Amino acid sequence: MCNVPEMRKEHPIRELLSHFDQAYRSMYGTPYPFSPGRDSKMMKELGAIYSSDEIRRFMNAFFAIEDPFIEQSGHSLGVFRGCLPKVILYLKRQQPKADMNGHTPPCASIRACVDRTIEEGRAERAKARAES
Repeated sequence: MCNVPEMRKEHPIRELLSHFDQAYRSMYGTPYPFSPGRDSKMMKELGAIYSSDEIRRFMNAFFAIEDPFIEQSGHSLGVFRGCLPKVILYLKRQQPKADMNGHTPPCASIRACVDRTIEEGRAERAKARAES
């Protein structure tokens, strides 16, 4: 029997703070000056609302946005929390718009959209027949 120690899974809050620190280091070349209790509590509150994947996506967008207020703030974690609605709106605007039948990315033409809709209908009916 092998005596390999079990790897402890990193706590989600610590992982998110680490992700923020890595993004901050990439931009500024120095570690982020965390305030352990306050910053952990803030991240825990965000974790109660959003998934870890969403928060990481928001962080990446936060460091990518060209916004004078965010840039002048030095990309602090408090500003990240305060500007989260702005970050979410930024990400929403980055998504391609859907066409008349809800296809994303939109079809190149009306004919292509109709053909795609017909094909999706056929696939759904075939799936329903296979399940019965």
